[in-house]
Amino acid sequence: MEHANDSASQQTPVFLLGLSRSGKTLAESLLKQDPRVFGGGERYFFVDALRDTRQKKGIEETFPDCVPYFDDAMVADMGARYMAAMNKLSKAPFLLNTLPGHYLHLGWILSTLPTARVIYCRRDPLDVCLRMFFKLYANENVHAFSFEDIAAHHDGYRGLMAHWQSLYGERILEIQYEDMVRDPHATAEKLFGHLGLETNSAALEIEFSMHEIGQWQNYKAHIGPLQAALAGLTV
Repeated sequence: MEHANDSASQQTPVFLLGLSRSGKTLAESLLKQDPRVFGGGERYFFVDALRDTRQKKGIEETFPDCVPYFDDAMVADMGARYMAAMNKLSKAPFLLNTLPGHYLHLGWILSTLPTARVIYCRRDPLDVCLRMFFKLYANENVHAFSFEDIAAHHDGYRGLMAHWQSLYGERILEIQYEDMVRDPHATAEKLFGHLGLETNSAALEIEFSMHEIGQWQNYKAHIGPLQAALAGLTV
């Protein structure tokens, strides 16, 4: 009989990242059409594993100050804790986690989970920033209520992701929202190829609307401050 920890060791964790409204849900919908991929939604299991491992060893420092105190055994234990938690949700070979905040921990994630794969969704800066501004979030995303804050968050996010890509480029697949909407079958091939899966993308049921591409142009008379804030982007 296969034990849970045995099956967990044969599973691949997949982290889907991107700014809010950047196309993560669309990418997830493509991936979940393959029964080998389980869509776990936004799960805090990695943050929980980090906290539990730290507390188990009596380390008071929080992330990232706690990292130097982790030895190889603790790193392995942390990765095992994460995989065990995901394994309880599904025995599928690929386990998808879409928690947005993982971009802050990505270097640590890829260190503790050596088989992990990352999919990074990007979108036209003006469109994605406006979509965040229009969303009117009830919780979190405190940066999304002014053009200046949104632009600063956008710049910081893209800058940090560029850093992770410079270190772990082969494990991070970058996809563009506009490309995915215009040619979802081609994007599906890239997504599944990144996971090492063969699939017939032509058989996937895909209906994406292009009406949100370039939507910022409808608001050109009102978004001067956003355009000015984004003009200093470093990425």
